[in-house]
This record gives sequence, C-alpha cells and structure tokens, in this order.
Amino acid sequence: MDELIRPICRKSHLNFMQHNWKSMDDFEIGFHTSRICNEIDKAIENFRNGVSSYLSIACPPRQGKSQIVSRYLPSKFLGEFPDHNIISTTYSQPMAQLFSNQAKEVFLQPEYKEIYPEIKLDKQTADHWTVKHPDYKTEGNFFATSLLGGAAGKGSHMLIIDDYFKSREQSESQTMRDKIWDAFINDFMTRLAPTAIVIILATPWNINGPRQRIKNRMEEDFNFPKFKFITYPAKAEHYEGEGIYPGKYLFPERYSDDWYEQQYSTLGKYYASSLFDCSPTVRGGAILKTDNIRYHDSINDFPKKIIYARVYDLGHSGKRKGKKQGDPTGSLLLGFRKIGMNTDLNIPILELWIIDGTEFRENSPRRDEKIMMQIKEDGLQVPTVFESTLDSIDAVKSIRAKIKNIKKTHSVNVRKAKAIRIIPLEVVFEAGRVNLLKGTWNKRFIQQVEAFDGAEDGKENDEFIDCMSTAYEFLVKNNAKQKTANH
Repeated sequence: MDELIRPICRKSHLNFMQHNWKSMDDFEIGFHTSRICNEIDKAIENFRNGVSSYLSIACPPRQGKSQIVSRYLPSKFLGEFPDHNIISTTYSQPMAQLFSNQAKEVFLQPEYKEIYPEIKLDKQTADHWTVKHPDYKTEGNFFATSLLGGAAGKGSHMLIIDDYFKSREQSESQTMRDKIWDAFINDFMTRLAPTAIVIILATPWNINGPRQRIKNRMEEDFNFPKFKFITYPAKAEHYEGEGIYPGKYLFPERYSDDWYEQQYSTLGKYYASSLFDCSPTVRGGAILKTDNIRYHDSINDFPKKIIYARVYDLGHSGKRKGKKQGDPTGSLLLGFRKIGMNTDLNIPILELWIIDGTEFRENSPRRDEKIMMQIKEDGLQVPTVFESTLDSIDAVKSIRAKIKNIKKTHSVNVRKAKAIRIIPLEVVFEAGRVNLLKGTWNKRFIQQVEAFDGAEDGKENDEFIDCMSTAYEFLVKNNAKQKTANH
C-alpha cells in the first residue's frame, strides 16, 4: 500500500470510509457526508487533546448517517485508541447487535489492516467484542446494548446512540419518552469517561423528545454537557447551516427529486415534518383531513378483490366526562386496498373504502340482537371484528360467545392511545384516498372525523375513529389473508 494513504485515512474519517467501503451501493459523498465526517475528525482531535465533544445529528433516513457513525466509526476510534471503550446503543437489542456485527466486519477487511495493521479482534460475541494491540496492556471494548437494556458495569470513551425510537408511534407515548430520557441521563451519560465523545443520531420525532429535552437542560443547567446540534433537513429551503445544498434536496448524488417527493407523499405532512424536515410540529385541531374524501353513488365503484370487514366499537352505558350520556355502539363496513409500497420506509400505500356506518344506543340484549341481525345482512363471508379495550373486554367476550354458533368472529386488543393508533390513516385522508359510499351515515362520519383531535375522551363521540384504527390493525397490520368479498 502507498504509505501516503495511511496517514490520510487516519486523519480523515471520510477517507477512512472511502478506503474501507464495502457495500452494494457506490460510495457517494453528499453535502452532509463530508460535513458530518469533518465534525467527527474535530471530535477525535479534541479527544486526543483532552476535550470532550457532544454531537446531536439529525437528517432524513437512508442518507448514510448510520454508515458514517455506527458502522465505520468504531473501527476508526479503536484503531486510534486500542485500549478504549465504546458503547453503541439503539432502541432494541436486535438492532444493537446488527450495528455491532456491521462494525466488527470492518476490522476483518484487508483494507482495514492496511491502515491499522497491528489491531486484532479478540473475544467476540454479538453484544461484546474486544480488540488488542501489542503495545497496549489493556484491551479495547465494544459494547452493544439497547437503551432500555442499560449499561451496568460498562464504561465508555465513546457513546453512540443511533435512534432512540423505533417509530413515530413509539415516540408519541409520553411514558416511552420518559423511559428513554431516564435511560439516557441515568444509565448512559453516567458511564462516560472524564473525556469522551457522544454522538447521537436520532429522528426528532416529537417536540418533547430527547433532543428538545437536551436543549432545555443546557439552558437550565450551566454544567450540563454542551451539545452541538447538526441538522440536515431533506429540503434545501429548510437548511439553516453554512453552505448551500447542490440541488432542491439534500442528497441528489443518491436520490432523485422524485424519490424525495414520493417520501413526502407517502408520509403526509405531520409524519414528514419529523422524519424528513427534522422539525417536528405540534398536533393541533382536526387530525384527519376531510377535504379530499371521495364519495361514490354506487357499490359497483368499490374494488372487489379486497377484504371488507365489519368492525365494531361497543358502546358504554355509563356517562363519561363531558358527555350527557354513554357512548353508542358504532360499526363500519370497510376495507383497505394496497396500491403501492414505499420500500425504503416499508410503508404500504393504501386506499380506504367504506361501504356503511352505523351508530346506535341500546342496552346489552337489544344491542346484541342488532349486531346479530347486521351480521346476517352483511353475509357470513364478511369478517366480524370487535375492538377489545379494558372497558369493553367482558362485553366483547359475551357477544362473541353468543355469535360463535353463527360464525367465527375476531377481536383486536387495543391498549395504545387513540392518537397513536390513528397515525397510519392520517396520510390516507390527507392524500385523498378515502372513499365513502353515499348514505345517511356520511354526515355523522364526517362530524366525528372533523372533531377528532387525538384526545382520549373528546366532547364528540369517536366510534368511527376507533373502528378505522381497529380495521387497520386487523386488515393491514396483522396481514389478514386476501380474499374477495362479494359486495
């Protein structure tokens, strides 16, 4: 090897990556790629001089940030500091182990040996491996763990956090945000050496998420570590840092404008504001948009080769806060048609087709009679699905027992908040892919949809909201078998 290459690769993380690059994709340098690598170079130089660095980096998915940090940085850092320790953590243990294996693979490449010939892998498991250098008495360690798995017994000179949350749904939970924050502060930040590097790669899903909490703590506590916030949104018009994007979007070297626009179309405004704009917004007012709903005069307009299910949200007889009477029983006869797939984000592109909606208040015996009559009218081939909550679980068990001699029914256990369950349908409404068969029930459906603001006990009933989210769980998320319903 050219002896000039070794010092260049040791000094520059970008050159180190390029030299060691192993991927199906070509090594492409984007506007953000070189800048993130420069920040890493500064952090390593500061570390060498006894100064800690704290970086919080946000940019859209599939822009290479995990390759830069989680895959290639551990081998670079342990090559430079063979007796030091790294903790790599993320939202789940399987993902932590994947990052661990990817980082470990770099050490085994002949190209790496050209840069750091004396570094050798020693003990190796998915969660922990070590490196040795003949001039050092102490081994270097790489620990892989989930954020909620803790870091007990481990210390680190470098902490890498590659996403706190698996999904937006997870980040919408206040309980989960509190748990992640507690783990970050108490389990991981307390494991740092006096001089350390902390790099956080995370989608800023929520305005009350870890990134904003770090900013708040920096303002409140002078002694809190001083993080540098680095943000590369997808759109050039949203970038506020130094320099100018080479095109309309962040990474034209890899993705076309059409690709970015497809992501925005698939996700919807609220989802995309976090994932691609890196600037989460506050939910306010009606969550589901009704402006673009399509109405149909005839059942013949509806697709035949999809499953339609009758989904029920059983009412409660007792009065609820803000309501004069108990909740009614609501049902929708509906189905989803998959018209595409965002393979990059593994998100189906869906249409929602609703044939019928009912809403009534009756005592248990009369309610059950009405449901059984409706089942016969729909036909035995139409799946019957009940939303099962902590409040309704006994009622659901009771009515399913009564119906079991007529047909098999299904229940979907619901424990998540309404605002979280409805997330996958937001873009379906926003994109104008909701279809209703015209009927007297349309008015009540629109009233409920327009009134729904995500509250658990809103002033307006939300049976139809619950029916739609339950249908999504049953027909889409649980991968119900596709068959043709005769409607």
